[in-house]
Amino acid sequence: MQTYAIFNPDGVAIAFYNSVINKNVPENAVEITEEDYKLYLSPIKHVRDNDTERPVQYVEAKPEIKQDDFVVFNTGWHKFWRWDNYTYYNYYPGLGPEAADWLVKKKVKGVAGTWGATDSPLWHYPLSGQMPWLDKEYRKETGKDPDKEYPEYEPCHRILMKNGIVTIENAGGDIDQITGQRCTIAAFPFRCEMADGGFVRLVAIIEN
Repeated sequence: MQTYAIFNPDGVAIAFYNSVINKNVPENAVEITEEDYKLYLSPIKHVRDNDTERPVQYVEAKPEIKQDDFVVFNTGWHKFWRWDNYTYYNYYPGLGPEAADWLVKKKVKGVAGTWGATDSPLWHYPLSGQMPWLDKEYRKETGKDPDKEYPEYEPCHRILMKNGIVTIENAGGDIDQITGQRCTIAAFPFRCEMADGGFVRLVAIIEN
């Protein structure tokens, strides 16, 4: 099994691939060792001001985010799915309240993402009870108390859903093929009863 990474111009690893899970590894991906993988992953853990938690870069999104859009975030984290589930569920770049408020003001219709949950992992108060391993790791690496830094449980779920904005988690599949394009989004749910959520098949329809 080979591991590959894609680096930005500053030399920061921004995506990872596995030869077993990812059959089509991009040509610009560089093979790295398992030790390198852990080393490159370290700087992107526990970053509060990540690209999705705060809406700084949303205003520059291409195409522009408009009213009634269904916004799909491609964080690159779907590359970890079924390969490195610990990384996938503990370090994914999720939303924070500031980002959710911004999306509400834009009056978007829905939000989906290649993340383990809509809210960033640290927004699961109290972290010591919900994810004690992550609580210990955060305190050790940052010296901060996550319950003070992130004092709510999944605030983005509340903010978005109370404003009628549907959310979809664990997006992936062929998402890289339509990233940056406008398309029609359809979500076909599995049949279920008396549930507040469930599985869907998320589909992008492109008009030629």
